[in-house]
Amino acid sequence: MTSALIVLNNYFHDLSVSLLALSAFAGFLLARYAERDGEELVGLFVYIRPKLNLVTVWSALFFVFGGMVRLYSLPEFEWADAVRNNQLVGLKAKFVMLAVLLVLGMYFWIVTIRKERKRVT
Repeated sequence: MTSALIVLNNYFHDLSVSLLALSAFAGFLLARYAERDGEELVGLFVYIRPKLNLVTVWSALFFVFGGMVRLYSLPEFEWADAVRNNQLVGLKAKFVMLAVLLVLGMYFWIVTIRKERKRVT
């Protein structure tokens, strides 16, 4: 039972990184289009942005707390399985991809917040 919960945690941890990057990028695109196309998209941005921000914040929180569980169980579950099945390169590639998605998601989130604050002031 515990191993099934750890596998689910690892899956949702990967999903949270993807959601964080996707919601941050969607917010960035929406802010850019609202900035470029004018007032007709500003209302949509004002309506959708808090919802995207909520998804981004919850994804970041699950990334941190789910990551603690993942880090604790990494040697026993993911790493040992990858060594046993000769899939270390794939596991490392997955972690690099997740790191890139996380960094890009944080970048787009920060840029969107700055655009939003610049527009308000």
